[in-house]
Order: sequence, then C-alpha cells, then structure tokens
Amino acid sequence: MRTDLRYATFWAIGGWIMILVVIVTCLLPGPDIAAVAGLLPDKVEHALAYFALTLWFCGLYPRSSWWKLAALFFLLGVFIEIAQGLFTTTRAMEVNDAVADTVGILAGLLIARAGAARWCAVAETFLPAARN
Repeated sequence: MRTDLRYATFWAIGGWIMILVVIVTCLLPGPDIAAVAGLLPDKVEHALAYFALTLWFCGLYPRSSWWKLAALFFLLGVFIEIAQGLFTTTRAMEVNDAVADTVGILAGLLIARAGAARWCAVAETFLPAARN
C-alpha cells in the first residue's frame, strides 16, 4: 500500500466493502435484485463495477502492483461466475460477464495510468490532517 496516504486504512476498508458488495450482489437470487438489476444493461453493470474496483485500488497501491491487482480482480470475476453456476439456482455462469469484467478492469487501468490514480491523494487534501 502507498505510504504517502494519511487515510490509507480508511480507503482500504472502503475498497473491501466495495468488493463485498460486488460478491454479495452477484450471488443474491436474481429476483431479489431485479429492481436494481434493470437500471443498466447487465454487461455495463459488470464493467462499471470492475472499473470502479480497479481504479479505487490503483489509487491505494504503487503502479508496480497494478497488474497484480488486475489479475486478482479478473480471478474474482471468474470465481464469482463459477459460484453463480454452482451455488445459485436463479443466476447463471456467463463467459460474457467475465469479458465485461475484464473490459472494466482494463479501462480502470487505463484511466489510472492517465492520472486518475491520484484520486485518494487529491481527496485527502480536502480532509483534515491526522493528529498524532
């Protein structure tokens, strides 16, 4: 994790909450999320979720770790698809969902590389300094 962030633990907890939300929403029964699931096309939701995860964590880790993060998020998406196929009756394992996840991951890496990975450092300029 980057050492220059004052609120690194706070940002990391936020990221882990995002990961948990992705896992839970992907494994909930389809009818339970029907109202929310119809807001955007399914593949767009997948791409946006993994874009957000990737960009969030690229802000927390040095650039040398970004490809590891990308690989871990790719594996997360694949494991979620496998879990949907094995452990749910109202959700289906779809290769195209993993493809959409990958598109989101790659877009997140691209935008992070373009400078958006500084999001947490910029956000911290608006937050009070940590007291010793």
